[in-house]
Amino acid sequence: MHRRPLFPDAAGLFARVRGEGQVDLAGTVLLWFEDPERVEVALTVVKREEAGFWAKHHCTTLRVGQVVEFCEIWGEGKAQVVSTAQKEGYVESRFWILSES
Repeated sequence: MHRRPLFPDAAGLFARVRGEGQVDLAGTVLLWFEDPERVEVALTVVKREEAGFWAKHHCTTLRVGQVVEFCEIWGEGKAQVVSTAQKEGYVESRFWILSES
């Protein structure tokens, strides 16, 4: 069953096009995966390109190569984790969009 999340901060979202298809975003993405139970993670998008996005979060169980589902203001779909690194106080990951609607 697919649940569409609510975005109470949607009015505060902004986008600024930076050439070459890059867009800077501030907003929330909800992603989920089965591990084996459903895990939901709220991400803060820091950069969006046509092929993917970078985000900050606090989930240490995401693995490179893992396929996740996501839902955000620009759409929903599936993405693959391309990289993930623990930083000081947060985790930063890059996602390659596999499908989007």
